[in-house]
Amino acid sequence: MASKKLGQPVPLLYLAIDSNNDIYLAGFNHGCDQYSYCEAKFGSNITITLGGGFVAKARSSGTWEWATRISPVYNGQSWTTVMDIALHTGGDLTIVGDEYIRRLDSSGTERWNVTNSAHHRSISVDSVGSAYVTGLLTGSLSFENIH
Repeated sequence: MASKKLGQPVPLLYLAIDSNNDIYLAGFNHGCDQYSYCEAKFGSNITITLGGGFVAKARSSGTWEWATRISPVYNGQSWTTVMDIALHTGGDLTIVGDEYIRRLDSSGTERWNVTNSAHHRSISVDSVGSAYVTGLLTGSLSFENIH
């Protein structure tokens, strides 16, 4: 299970299960900022340092495969929150949060990242890979096709 140094639990906010029964977790390692050291541990050999959003994958057997910290959107930001995750049929996943949409491959490596001024709250992906995002928007925003 994910744990935070100093004995405080890491909140796991979002969960998705793929066709192999592997589990993807997303959450937020709160209470940490750019000036304090803390870590989230996944099993005995995967550690994410600093606070902020994260995504982790556990195999159906219960072993942790990978975990990745979701880096801040802008320089000077100390953390980023993951608001939702959606799995694609090919093993990739897309995550959304305040002012970003990111796609990760099946190993947790970022494929692309789009930032804008929208507050993304939820995402769903259909069987052909089209993503549907909901959230809040003030002002104007241009959307483009991203694959």
